[in-house]
Amino acid sequence: MDRAWANVRYTSEVRRNDREGWTSLDVHVHAGDESVGALAFRIVFWDAVGQFFVEPLIGEIPLEILEEAAAEAKRAVPVK
Repeated sequence: MDRAWANVRYTSEVRRNDREGWTSLDVHVHAGDESVGALAFRIVFWDAVGQFFVEPLIGEIPLEILEEAAAEAKRAVPVK
């Protein structure tokens, strides 16, 4: 994801931790021209549970951004 919303930009990256058994789509929010943004939320797939979970890390997340990230996570995260 690399998406503008109002006056901020959201970007995403996939991370994996085999030792702890999870894969996540981390979504960062960038204000202005920031190249490194704050982690806004994470969508985590826990191998042991076999489910996705949302971990919000900021106060408000636009639903459209959350929906787009959820769809991206389902495409990008390998589900066993």
